[in-house]
Amino acid sequence: MSLLSIQNASVEIERKPVLVQASLSVEGGEMVAVCGPNGAGKSTLLKLAAGLHKPKTGHVAIHGRELKTLSSRQRGEAVAYLAQDRLIAWNVPAIEVAALGGLHLGQDDVMGRAQ
Repeated sequence: MSLLSIQNASVEIERKPVLVQASLSVEGGEMVAVCGPNGAGKSTLLKLAAGLHKPKTGHVAIHGRELKTLSSRQRGEAVAYLAQDRLIAWNVPAIEVAALGGLHLGQDDVMGRAQ
């Protein structure tokens, strides 16, 4: 069972395809780099894996469980994501900012279901 499995996933933003038929499998202990030019879909792929984008087609699974079946809390326990473009308005050490990536805020589930 893969830690992360993305199969033939497509993502549209404002009705524009930004990721088409993407697949990725990451096993335990692997280190993976996502490389490509600006606009290639790297950030979209990572947001898809974190559950911040809903796939128009395809499947995303974490630890063998379909991502759309997980609550936002379960996703937060399995995946940490910290956007690169967030501005921090107060003086916080980098290690504490990085720790925010795993913080579960209890907001509405971004996959379309309210918690």
